[in-house]
Amino acid sequence: MLTYLPSELIAQSAIPSYAKWSRIAIQETQMNYPHANIMDYLHIGSESREESTVEKYQLWLRDGDKEFAVFVKVTYSSKTNKLIDIELQEMDFS
Repeated sequence: MLTYLPSELIAQSAIPSYAKWSRIAIQETQMNYPHANIMDYLHIGSESREESTVEKYQLWLRDGDKEFAVFVKVTYSSKTNKLIDIELQEMDFS
């Protein structure tokens, strides 16, 4: 038995729920580190609070010879899905 699924449905289910916030985390990091190249990023996870959700990311950057990580927390309203806050914390591994 074959089941037909429209390609739009397949594409929608492949996009993770945190994708919107990933783009915001990357954009904010690029604004704060305009001369650095983002080498990679990782979605660490989500933390649900009473009225908000925090998406956590780790981005690896390179600026010349310097390599470092930036931890980004994106907080948004669970009810309205609107951005509340963005926090960045740099970790130097050199």
